[in-house]
Amino acid sequence: KIYSELNLKTGRLFLSSTSEFYLTGFNKGDYKQKANSNYSVLSIRDSNQIVGFDVFGLVRFQKSRQSMVMHHYLSTVKSSIQNSIPSLYTDYLVGGAFSFGKLQWQNQFLYQKIQDYVYFDQFGNVNQLTGDIELLAGTTGLEMKFEHLFMESSLTYQWNKRIKEYSLPEWVNSTVISTNWPLFDNRLHVNGGLKALFFSGYNAPGYIPFYNAGYSQGMHKFDDYFQLDAFVDLKIKTVTV
Repeated sequence: KIYSELNLKTGRLFLSSTSEFYLTGFNKGDYKQKANSNYSVLSIRDSNQIVGFDVFGLVRFQKSRQSMVMHHYLSTVKSSIQNSIPSLYTDYLVGGAFSFGKLQWQNQFLYQKIQDYVYFDQFGNVNQLTGDIELLAGTTGLEMKFEHLFMESSLTYQWNKRIKEYSLPEWVNSTVISTNWPLFDNRLHVNGGLKALFFSGYNAPGYIPFYNAGYSQGMHKFDDYFQLDAFVDLKIKTVTV
């Protein structure tokens, strides 16, 4: 395998690129290429607050052969795929982040295309699609940090053709609200709060314990799902005896 990494930082601009090429072995011919950038359009810092606006982007190209278990393992649970070709993944992501004091608001847009997707079906057989899978996703996120209060929330909308082979929820929301209190002269820190997760109904993948892998299914569509958890963390200052 050949691996290369390049990082460049000049003033307001940051660029990063990584590449991997597989020359021998089972994954011969596969590659992973990723490049991301960040440009600081506005940055004002003083003793009281920080005001900033950044734009960022990411590009990923990947050619991946399916795992070895999909090619060579035969049993009563599944049959391996014959004459498959590697899958191709292409990602384009752009976004912007605005900071004002203890508040940060970020928005991003993703376009993803998968060619020759490989998946398990409900019977444990391996299949490969001949067409393309496209995904459009937009995410907005808000983060606030105060002395004793922290809140982070993100909302994502995902659009694709809703095919059973690659089904995703249309809406996804994740929110965390927590508070932190130092006690006993900072010897004990108590952190507690709530975590919430929501996603809209979709044909969620099933699970094959024999392979520790998911399988695509179109028979059962799960309803909207909401989960709320409470948590408390205690951190005790280390001492030397």
